[in-house]
Amino acid sequence: MAAAYYCVLVATLLLAAVNGQVDDVTTDAEPQMNVEGLRPLGSMIQNVQLCSLCEKVIGFLKNVTNNKQVLEELVELLLPVCQWAPYSLHGDCIEIVDNIPEMVKNLTDMYLDPKRDCAYVCPEQEILTYEPYAAPMANILKLMQEKKPGH
Repeated sequence: MAAAYYCVLVATLLLAAVNGQVDDVTTDAEPQMNVEGLRPLGSMIQNVQLCSLCEKVIGFLKNVTNNKQVLEELVELLLPVCQWAPYSLHGDCIEIVDNIPEMVKNLTDMYLDPKRDCAYVCPEQEILTYEPYAAPMANILKLMQEKKPGH
């Protein structure tokens, strides 16, 4: 549960950093309209501070999602939801919840890469072309073609 709170906190700080409002978030001062927060995305590209923050956030998320204890807590948190499922779906629900740690690990390995995910804001990194849904969608389309009647 603590990991979720940290993720929300980090996401809030990242959003504030992107909008140039870090001082507003970290102090007790009254929030003010920051016109600098309205600047275009181009001013964030090649930003060393944002690059470092981005790499730390992605690294943190990768570590949290690979932490066995956190994944076990996630399963414990979700298992009571299966009690609400109809009796005919109860077994399937438990099976899905039990498989969540493996799914999270696979998705983390597939999609969380600090070098790739932070390439737009890191000056020394080459921006890679990345289509996150290309491979899975290709697999889904292939399966759909195989399932069509007459094939």
